[in-house]
Amino acid sequence: MARLKKSDYLLTYMIIITFACFVGGFFLGANVMKARMSTELETATKAEREKAFRELMLKEQKLYREQDFVSFYYGVYLPLEEFRNSHFRYLANLQDKPRAEQLEISEEMKKVVEKHRKEAENGLVPSTSPLLVKAKTEYINSLKAYNDGIEQVLDKNNLHAFSAEEIAAGRHLAPFYSLWLRGQADLYKAIALWESAYITNKEIPDTVPTAIDLNQWKSYSFHFRNYLAAEYLTKQPAITSYNPEDLTARLDSVILTNQAVSLGWDDIPYAIRVLNATNAVRKGDYRSLRDRLYSDVRTPEMPIFTE
Repeated sequence: MARLKKSDYLLTYMIIITFACFVGGFFLGANVMKARMSTELETATKAEREKAFRELMLKEQKLYREQDFVSFYYGVYLPLEEFRNSHFRYLANLQDKPRAEQLEISEEMKKVVEKHRKEAENGLVPSTSPLLVKAKTEYINSLKAYNDGIEQVLDKNNLHAFSAEEIAAGRHLAPFYSLWLRGQADLYKAIALWESAYITNKEIPDTVPTAIDLNQWKSYSFHFRNYLAAEYLTKQPAITSYNPEDLTARLDSVILTNQAVSLGWDDIPYAIRVLNATNAVRKGDYRSLRDRLYSDVRTPEMPIFTE
């Protein structure tokens, strides 16, 4: 067999190197093309999302008008607020009373509930704010559930359904609590949508996180924090005398002064449980902390925020 010349070896190596470069270049080019296509797809997707969001904002700016919140406040919220005050007086009056007297007090409370229910039903809520319409329905259904609960304790055929202690604790009102808290959450979601459309021009998340760390909480806008507070309150066993903005203000007052870590707060749901367990939130906390914490925050013209 004839030996290859040096020139033949050189030619062979050149062919191999050329082939290797071709193969390497092919895969490199494929990777570059893949990365470029991925970038273009990501850019296109982002552009589509931004377009969809702009369209949503245009739509939302025709919805959740400030006047809608004013109408809701005077037509629905005020009767409900009067009812809430009556509810806590009712529970206080039931304490340490014999069952017969509790039934008399409950009979009178039925009339109070019906009065406020009719007032709230007559309140006008424009269809331009669908979540406010939904909140009104849920609030009214909660008052119907309230009277259904009272009917249970008044039913002579149901004498042993609730003990005097259970009536005093409001156990017969459990369905009312869940409906009321759902209506409250939808009211505050509507306000968060108003803020999203008119103030921040940023989408609000589609779902409520099960846990929010303190830094994440601070990054959210004020009314979205209020909505989250209202959603977390739906997990509570009863309604509160304070509003979601009072809870937000109390949380913020601790977090923004860097006291949360020393208190062992890991996340917002835990912090809310601690505040409620220690009765640390009071109605009016938002108003007392407003000038210090929220002097630059814009709110809809609802007296719960402006007075």
